[in-house]
Amino acid sequence: MFPAGRVDACGDNGAMASFFALLQKTVLDRQTDAMKSHHVSRVIAATPEAVYEFASNVDNLPKWAAGLAVAKVVRDGDVLLVESPMGRVRVRFVEQNSFGVLDHDVTLPSGTVVTNPVRVLSHPEGAEVVFTVRQIELDDAAFARDVELVAADLDRLASQLGDTA
Repeated sequence: MFPAGRVDACGDNGAMASFFALLQKTVLDRQTDAMKSHHVSRVIAATPEAVYEFASNVDNLPKWAAGLAVAKVVRDGDVLLVESPMGRVRVRFVEQNSFGVLDHDVTLPSGTVVTNPVRVLSHPEGAEVVFTVRQIELDDAAFARDVELVAADLDRLASQLGDTA
């Protein structure tokens, strides 16, 4: 029999209550402030290979990714130094691949690293680009603007590839 309150049975109840209060505050309560993600999708009337080839060429970023690159991209090894609407950022893309993955990490001026998952998928009408926008260091209004900027970037990408729809 293990009566409540006996230290050698299940630990100090006060310490356990303190532990669970700390757990609630630092872990469980954060779930209400969970990072939001929004998937922006654009179908492009071009082959997935053509879309991937154009979009993965960093020299093309200023032509379509105005939310990221507003000037020529400077290479520093495998890192890109980019003047963006957010200020100077560092961008690192995944290696070229045959899966249509264009994921990239953006190091913001604050030092925060944002991972941006991007996929080029096959679609019955050509290719579909899916960009996941994450709400990091943004209030709800800024996050909504960021989603709109990404949608405009994907429209510019389509236009660069001859899709005017």
